[in-house]
Amino acid sequence: MAVTTASMVFLKRDSWPSNEKPYVLLYPPSDDLSQSNYTDEPVDDIPIHDMRPLIDELSLDREGFMVGKLDSRLSYTDFANETKLRSVYADEVRRYLLNLLGARPAYIHECVIRQRGDRTPRENNGHGQPVSYVHTDYTKHVWKPLRGPLKDWPLAICDLQSLRQSDLHPLDEVHRHDVLESHLVTYRPGQKWYYLSEQDPSEVLIFKSVDSCVKGEGESNMARSNYRIRGSTTDDDCKCHMARFQIRDT
Repeated sequence: MAVTTASMVFLKRDSWPSNEKPYVLLYPPSDDLSQSNYTDEPVDDIPIHDMRPLIDELSLDREGFMVGKLDSRLSYTDFANETKLRSVYADEVRRYLLNLLGARPAYIHECVIRQRGDRTPRENNGHGQPVSYVHTDYTKHVWKPLRGPLKDWPLAICDLQSLRQSDLHPLDEVHRHDVLESHLVTYRPGQKWYYLSEQDPSEVLIFKSVDSCVKGEGESNMARSNYRIRGSTTDDDCKCHMARFQIRDT
């Protein structure tokens, strides 16, 4: 199995006050308040395994991720049309997952288009860019490149079986009128990371962000981050341009 190495940004262990929960303000703070109360750190030379040779063996209930095939009626330029995106592709994703997972209803909770610009994702704070720090979220996710094969800032996913509760730290994402909770992740050498090499637009990467039914050593949250492939192209036609759907099902 092909293995590459990469640098990814993690939460620095014990970098926040012991009597506080990590937080980040998603708006400009007042003069006497810090934007966040923690520090992150890059970790270099993390082994990232190519999941492609394992596609037929992957399980949402074991590794926490899988790869499927979904051809769309939409062209590349159609994905810039929000009406078509929500009425056509969102319905294609919903029907695909209903059939694949045997769920009863499936609701498209959110769709985000991420496209790498001239600056790196970290310099643009992740807004509309690939997210370049390791984190968790909620609900199931479906990721696909809008053009490919993808050779620039692919998504790295941690095997659910290799995560531990001690790796995960609740984070308050503070908006002006709301607070959401996710998790940041501290690095541990026992974590096992995967990516899908040269992902094609017809290939969808499906993964759980959280599963309340998972018990035992394996943690129920799925950690992930986009990362830079060493020597990746700067050709505009090959820059990372992906669609992310969050799905709720029962």
